[in-house]
Amino acid sequence: MIWLVLYDVESLSHFSNNGKQLVVRREGNSFLDDDDEKIIEENPSLNPFFEIHFVVKRGAVQEIHVSIKTPTDQQATIHSLDLNIKNNKIVLGEKRLVQSSTIEYEKEYTLPDPIKEGKSFDEIKQVESPAPPKEQPQISQFIVVEVQDQVQPDQSRQATNPNGRGFKNIFYSNFHIINKTDNDFIISKVESEIFDIRENPPAWKSGHTLIGNKNGYYHYSWDQRNTGIVLRTNDLNKYVAVRTEVDLNDVPYYEQQRRAHHVLGDPVRIRVRFFDKDSREITSLIVESKNEELALATRSSVEKKYENRKSEFFLDCDDLEAEARLYVAIFKGKHNESERLEIYCQEQNNNMWLYKSNLNKLAFEALQKKMEEIPLEKPNFKGPSGQSVKGWALVDLTNRSVYALKFELITNTGRALSYYPVPRDRKSVV
Repeated sequence: MIWLVLYDVESLSHFSNNGKQLVVRREGNSFLDDDDEKIIEENPSLNPFFEIHFVVKRGAVQEIHVSIKTPTDQQATIHSLDLNIKNNKIVLGEKRLVQSSTIEYEKEYTLPDPIKEGKSFDEIKQVESPAPPKEQPQISQFIVVEVQDQVQPDQSRQATNPNGRGFKNIFYSNFHIINKTDNDFIISKVESEIFDIRENPPAWKSGHTLIGNKNGYYHYSWDQRNTGIVLRTNDLNKYVAVRTEVDLNDVPYYEQQRRAHHVLGDPVRIRVRFFDKDSREITSLIVESKNEELALATRSSVEKKYENRKSEFFLDCDDLEAEARLYVAIFKGKHNESERLEIYCQEQNNNMWLYKSNLNKLAFEALQKKMEEIPLEKPNFKGPSGQSVKGWALVDLTNRSVYALKFELITNTGRALSYYPVPRDRKSVV
């Protein structure tokens, strides 16, 4: 519905009494649904409206005040425009903010103390794996196998069990094989084992093995049938990649990482064995996969990620079993001159921006539901093996305002809960 009210120079001259005079008022009940109408009946101050006032000074209209209030506003937003008459024409000046929709209350809120449970990675020191018993390696004088590159560790892209636990740790080795004989030679089988420190005592344990070719950085092609390797006479340039898979059946999973899980120790030692067509072992080598330092988000690294801005709030919680760190960070930001709170977490599709209007809507929703805590749409997610990040808005129902945000992070080995007091300065985002 559109209302059109027209005034010309002559009609404005009829307003001569000094003061603020109401010329238009429209209430917006026609735009409300049944639930909104019910809550407004119980709280008449929520009623939306639109008003225009003429401000008369020295017997003439000199300003126009436009007031707009939605159900989610604490009070009407009022803008003023200067009005001048030149050459019998109405000239309007720049729009100025007279009153914000937010009421500044003097009330102080006491927030609960933060909660932090469980250890962090900073408290854990990786213990070096015990070395396997020394043994004489099997070395052929005619079929030479040389380690070509460093072992590349990897993990499967998803959990192997429905409960989010279990995944495959994978290790890629690359070898240069030289045939020094005068005849073609067939390597019929390649087997690989890891020195498994989970065994008591630690022992060599077979892994699922595939052979293939290395085509680039973490780019391989595999022979699923494992049909063997043919070495031609005096073949000096044969390269073979070996894939070793280890099942970690009950280890919580969070995301794929190119590293060995700590339950396998560091370094992980892998023995690769080559057999001829008569199943005789011709060569065996031991290679090692050593982890780089675990890449974990910190307050400083998150601030660097988001344009080196200073964060207003940072909360993290480590999952020692899944080798992951959950976090929530809040920055103040601006978009198209509108200030906002920017909420970021490690799952980027769960980031959220809160403008003043969003906070007002949350307060209105809380009033509707008579709840002092309203869940945020984001961040709100669950990890594959029980990790979770949740957020809430804390609402003062009397003042109809969001005064704090609450966040809870849960992992398999810890829990963190903390609060962010929403800025109350009218010049800030709220």
